[in-house]
Amino acid sequence: MMSESEKFYGNDTGPGRGTNVFLTGGTGFLGDLLIRKYLERTDCSLWVLSRPMGGATAEERILDRFNPRDHHRIRVIAGDLGCAFDEGDDDSKLPSGFIDIDTKESYESFLDMLKVVDEVFHNASYLGLRKDLRAREKCISVNIQGTRRLLSLVGSFKQKLKALFYTSTAFVHGNISGPGKFGEDTSTTNGWLNPYEESKWKAEELIRNAGYPYRIFRPGMIAREPGADILSSHTIYGVADILQSGCRSYRAGQYNGPIHLRVKGTLDAAHNIILRSELVDMILDIRDSGHTMNHTYNTLNTTNTLLDDVLYSIVHNLNPEITYEFVPDIDQGRDLNHIEVLMDRLVYPLYQGYLFKKSPEFRMDNVVAALGKEYIRERITKIDRALMVELMKDYFEAKNNG
Repeated sequence: MMSESEKFYGNDTGPGRGTNVFLTGGTGFLGDLLIRKYLERTDCSLWVLSRPMGGATAEERILDRFNPRDHHRIRVIAGDLGCAFDEGDDDSKLPSGFIDIDTKESYESFLDMLKVVDEVFHNASYLGLRKDLRAREKCISVNIQGTRRLLSLVGSFKQKLKALFYTSTAFVHGNISGPGKFGEDTSTTNGWLNPYEESKWKAEELIRNAGYPYRIFRPGMIAREPGADILSSHTIYGVADILQSGCRSYRAGQYNGPIHLRVKGTLDAAHNIILRSELVDMILDIRDSGHTMNHTYNTLNTTNTLLDDVLYSIVHNLNPEITYEFVPDIDQGRDLNHIEVLMDRLVYPLYQGYLFKKSPEFRMDNVVAALGKEYIRERITKIDRALMVELMKDYFEAKNNG
C-alpha cells in the first residue's frame, strides 16, 4: 500500500533544495561545519536542533560557534531525538518528548519551524562501536528511534519537503566486501561488525521507505584537517592515542630501546579516510548539482588510504621510534610487549572492521556521475602518506601543547 507521503510526492522531487533547513547533530563532528557551509554557500534560514549540556543552553551551544552577524539566520530548537521511545506511540501525532518546551519563546519557535521548513539534514547519531548492551541500546535510541521520530516530525511540516539528507556510514555493508558484492543501492545486508553499522543501515531503510525525496551519504573514516582542533573519538586518532600511551608506559618500565610491533593485518588493508572539509564540500556540491533525488552516495575518498600509511604517519611522529611489521595474527605463544597488549585488547575489537578490510573500488561511481570526472580530479583530496604525516604531526603537537 502506498504511504501518504508517496501519494503526496509521487515522482515530483523538484530541485532538491529548500529555503528553510532543519538540521540535527549541529554540535557534532560534521554539524558545525555543515552549518557554516550552509551559511557561506546558500541563502537558507537554518533551524538547528540542540539540547542544553554542561551548563550551556541549547542556544549557546549553537550560536557561540558562529559570527554574531549570522545569528539572524539561525533559530535553535531545544530538543533531543534520542528520547525514550514508546513502540505504542501513534506516528501520526507529534512524538512525545521530541521537543523540550521550557519557555514560550521555544514553543513559538517550534511552531514557526513547522510552518516553513522545506529541507531537512539529519546528521545526529551515536557512534556505538562496542558490542555491548549499552552501545546497542544507545544506537537504537538515537540512530533508529531518533530517525523514526524525525520522520514523524516531518509529517507535521506545512510545506512540501524538497529534500531529506541523511549522513550514514560507508560501513553499513558489514562483513560484505569486494567489488560487485555491495553497490550504492544494495537493498539488504547482514553480518554487521557493531551496533553502529546495523543501526545506521536500519535508519537508511526507514528513510528510503518513508516516501520523501532523499539523499543518503555514506562517508568512510573522517579526519580533521591539519591545524584543526583534535578529535577524541573512534577514528585514526584513537589508534594514535593507544600507540602514544603504550609507548610512554613501555618507556616508563625497564625497556628504553626502540620498539618493534607485530601488527595484525596485511599491507593492502584499506583505511577509508576522507577529510571532513572535503566531505562537507562534496555534500553541498551534490546538493547544488541537480543530480537525481532518492539516491545513495558512498562518499569515500577517491583513493583508499592503506593501514600502512596510517601506522607510518603515527609512529613517524612518536619518540622513541616505533617500527612495525604486518602478520596475519599475533603469535600468542610469545611474550607481547606492552603496546601490543594494548593494541590487541583495545584497538582490534573496535577497529577490525575499519582497519583490516579491503574496500570495493566502485563506491565512488555515483559521486563521479553527479559531479563529473574533471571535478573529482581537481577538487577531491587524495590523502597520501605525506598528508597523513601532517595530520599526525598537528595532532600530537596539539595534545602536547594542550
